[in-house]
Amino acid sequence: MIKRQDEIQRRQPIIRACLLLLYARDAQTARHCVRVSRIAEKMAEELSLPASLRWRIRDAGLMHDLGKLTVRDEVLLKTDRLNSDEWEMMKTHPQAGARLLQLLPAMEELAAPVLQHHERWDGLGYPLGLEKEEICQEARILAVADAWDAMLAGRIYRPGIKPWQALEQIEAGSGSQFDPEIAGRFAAMHRRLQEV
Repeated sequence: MIKRQDEIQRRQPIIRACLLLLYARDAQTARHCVRVSRIAEKMAEELSLPASLRWRIRDAGLMHDLGKLTVRDEVLLKTDRLNSDEWEMMKTHPQAGARLLQLLPAMEELAAPVLQHHERWDGLGYPLGLEKEEICQEARILAVADAWDAMLAGRIYRPGIKPWQALEQIEAGSGSQFDPEIAGRFAAMHRRLQEV
C-alpha cells in the first residue's frame, strides 16, 4: 500500500504540469477537466470503490481531455459546430491522450480510462467500439461525469441546460450511452444532494 501511495504522489506534479499546459492552450477545457474529476470522484465514493481506485478515477478525470493538446487550434477553439472532418479530428483526442500518458512516469494506469471515456455501453462509442464491461469501470464513470458537465456548461455555440434536463438525458442514456448501474447511482446521488 505504501508503494501504491508513493506512485500516486509521484504523479501529482506531472498532473499539475499537464493541467497548466491545458490551461494555457484552452482554459475552458482545463476547467472542464477539473469539474469532471470532482464529479467522477464523488461518484466513485457513492459506489464505495476502494481508495486507490477513487484516486485513479480522480486523476484520470483531470487528464481525460489531455489529448486535446494535439488538436489544431482551428478545430479545438472553433466557435461554431464542427463539420464532419473537424469532428473526426476531435475524436482522436482519447487516443492522443492515452499515448501521452503512456510516455510519462507513474501515469500509465490512467491511459485506459482516458482512451475509453467516449466509449458507450451499447458499443457505438469511439475510438474502439467497446461495449458493456469491455469498457473499464473508470471510463464508464468518467463518461457520465463528462456528459453531465458538458451539458451543464454548454459550449460557445450552444447554451448549457438546466440540471433537471441534464439528469433526464443521463437517465435516457442509461443502458445505451451509459452503464445503467452508474447512471442510476448518479441520478440517485444527484437527487439526494438536491434534497439536502
